[in-house]
Amino acid sequence: NKGTSPAGGVAAIAGILTVGNDAGPQDSDLVIFDQPNQIADTVQVQVTPSGHMNLNGFNETIGNAAAAGLNLFTGPTTFPKISTGAGTLTLASGLGVTVANATSLGTQIITSPGATITGNLALGGNTVFAVNDSGLNIRELQLDATLTGAAGFQRSGAGIMMVSAANPGLSGAVTLNSGGGLVVANN
Repeated sequence: NKGTSPAGGVAAIAGILTVGNDAGPQDSDLVIFDQPNQIADTVQVQVTPSGHMNLNGFNETIGNAAAAGLNLFTGPTTFPKISTGAGTLTLASGLGVTVANATSLGTQIITSPGATITGNLALGGNTVFAVNDSGLNIRELQLDATLTGAAGFQRSGAGIMMVSAANPGLSGAVTLNSGGGLVVANN
């Protein structure tokens, strides 16, 4: 389903968007955007281990300010992925991002590389990344995206979050709330 305006902005997705079904190989469940701003700002987005949300160079805002507005679920050998290309994924102010094991997997040893976001990620302020320890991952959340935002972010949970891109457009405080860690692999 897509909006009819070339500028997008027609909420083609008005309810919870779940990308993937916890089954299948890497990237087997794919959502590719054909226009910008297709998700209503009140919608919760979930990406499972087999899921890949590809903005295809378009801009999108996730605005559900719930504690878990964006959920990324890791699997034993596959991981959720969000890629923006030249577009930007904007996380509205107060949006919570949660990284955890897929609930249908039960207790397993997780060896996937962790949830990954590539491209461009704009933080609207008060963004909390709740990164839960998911097993043997070297990192549970890999942010290869270029981050921008004046308010910084918070990281909580016992998992490891890695920020690997150069982020000259990110300012503000970075707060480590509890456990886990933050690895910065670039400036």
